[in-house]
Order: sequence, then structure tokens, then C-alpha cells
Amino acid sequence: MGSGSRTVQRHGLGGRPCPTAPTWRTPGDLLEATVDFVRRNMRVAGLFQAKADPLTRIDVPEYPLAAIRETVVNALAHRDYSRPGRLALRLFEDRLEVWNPGGLLPELNLEDLIRTGGQSVAGTPF
Repeated sequence: MGSGSRTVQRHGLGGRPCPTAPTWRTPGDLLEATVDFVRRNMRVAGLFQAKADPLTRIDVPEYPLAAIRETVVNALAHRDYSRPGRLALRLFEDRLEVWNPGGLLPELNLEDLIRTGGQSVAGTPF
């Protein structure tokens, strides 16, 4: 992957980065390291269901890992590789952001998307 990737960071509300994850060599490495980073750094709620078993804790992650994986796959697959830049994932106290170089298709503009409420258009005709 010649375009590379930006290191993943966790930011507090003030935007101060925490230690970063390593740099990856392949898109598969990037995907696995990113999902693992989010899994290790997101909040997890511990729930106890008094009726079923009051001593059994059920962990509920802040973000579903399947959704993280899908988001990163989409960011890698749909980025514009003709543009400079790298994929970036930022984990904040109140949100998770994924960014990739790209833009709207040439035939689209922001005003039309707002006016029509957004319309899915395939970037690669088959």
C-alpha cells in the first residue's frame, strides 16, 4: 500500500494525543491493528442482570467491532488513491472519527446532495 497510513491516536476532549499504534505494512495489517486498537482503547460498560445471575458481568463495548471493521474496510476500499494523504482513525472521549483522502464524484456537488437529501451513486460502473 504505497499511500501508507497515519498512526491511530486516542484524543481526550482537549485533543491531546495519547501514545500511538505502530505503522502498518499492508491493508490487512492496518485493518487488524486498527480494530485491535479500538478494542483495547474504547470504553466497555459492565452490566449485571440481577434476574438472570447477579454475579455475572456482561461487557458491552462502546462500539461494535463489526462496525469498526466495516468502517475501516470502506475507508480503505473507497479512498481516492490518486490523492496524497493517509487513512486516519481518531478515538475521542465522545466520538470515533475515520478519515480518508477522497471527495465527491465529479458529477456530484454538495448543494445537489443537500437539495435531494443524498443519493447513492456507484463510483465504479459495472
